[in-house]
Amino acid sequence: MAKPKLKTTAAAATETWVKGNRTVTHGAAGKKVSLMVYLSPKVHKLLWIRRVETGIPVTRTIEDAVSKFFKEG
Repeated sequence: MAKPKLKTTAAAATETWVKGNRTVTHGAAGKKVSLMVYLSPKVHKLLWIRRVETGIPVTRTIEDAVSKFFKEG
């Protein structure tokens, strides 16, 4: 019996995870998906300092950083 390739198994697991059920909320900004993220205390502090200084919500700061880094298209 042939062993499954790790790449194929990982791709299938990723596809299942991405298409899985998520908690979706609807607000003024449209649909939002709930996701729990663990941050280091240093990053957490930086996000809240930015929030206080600019008034930009932490969620939007994270969304902008991820979109910019991964070049969302």
